[in-house]
Amino acid sequence: MTQQNLSRRTLAKGAAWSVPLAAASASVPALAASQPGADPSDPCLTKDEVQGPKINCARILQAFNSFTGLRDYATSFGGWANANLQYSITVRATCWPNAQPMEVNTYAGGSFNHQVPRPYVVLPRAGGKRFTGRSTLGNRAQSGARAGIPLSGTIQWSKSDGSDSLDWTGAQVTIPLEFNWSDHGDHTCIFDLKFDLSGGWTGLLASRKPMTNYRLVLHAE
Repeated sequence: MTQQNLSRRTLAKGAAWSVPLAAASASVPALAASQPGADPSDPCLTKDEVQGPKINCARILQAFNSFTGLRDYATSFGGWANANLQYSITVRATCWPNAQPMEVNTYAGGSFNHQVPRPYVVLPRAGGKRFTGRSTLGNRAQSGARAGIPLSGTIQWSKSDGSDSLDWTGAQVTIPLEFNWSDHGDHTCIFDLKFDLSGGWTGLLASRKPMTNYRLVLHAE
């Protein structure tokens, strides 16, 4: 056997071995991405992400990307009394690893506060007028993350008497929500429920209107 033939066979063997290795290495990222929680944009969380000692609220938020049921609102009073906002929306975690109950709190003032920030509304068509408020009804919700959590309540906007004369069309609502769950430890994340008033003011006896641009985002400190 000549040196030339030996070199060719050696090179051929090397080429034959290199193809499976390259194919195997190329398949690793695809396999890892298919595992729950491996992809940062994957809404399926692992048990460690939900039960671990350090909770990443940005990852928890990705699980809650499904809204079901009613998504509407109504505004009333605002003339001789402070304006009220009634809202209804249900949020559900599409791929939560277990079914323990979850509690969601909104700011209610007084001792039953849970350190949740106040909700607020901004009226772009009224010079950016802003009102802060508190929940007067429905300040606590509890359900399973996979079953859907009904986030319905009433918010009273402070110092908003006479505001029925303002243009509430497209008013931008922000309601901080404190999500709590316990499983191998207590866990808390604060998200902001944001939505716009599609038709503005509704009045005391008017029909409810659909909210627009509704979403959950990380709470803005």
